[in-house]
Amino acid sequence: MEANGDIVIRTHRATLLGRAAGSEVVAYEADDLDPAARPGWSVVVTGAATAVSDPSELARYRTQLTPWVDTEMERVVRIQADVVTGYRLVSGEPGSRPVTGRCPRTRG
Repeated sequence: MEANGDIVIRTHRATLLGRAAGSEVVAYEADDLDPAARPGWSVVVTGAATAVSDPSELARYRTQLTPWVDTEMERVVRIQADVVTGYRLVSGEPGSRPVTGRCPRTRG
């Protein structure tokens, strides 16, 4: 989920991201690939990760962010999206190259 340009995810304490207590810099990747048609994309967000601790925010995110695995996801982490990089896989002739891009975000 994106909130004011930041990425907000649910996770559990056993992960390194779930144990983030301060402003640790992390890289978070999300991607998708259509196995039939073969196009896809991948995006990496790099920035400081902090645990969400405000009770009203926690309640809202726990309602809005539903885990897709059958595991308790008690932690909510916000990643400040300072640098966003990604690429798009395009279908085409054999040997075609992915489209790449970099979009640094300025915080102000």
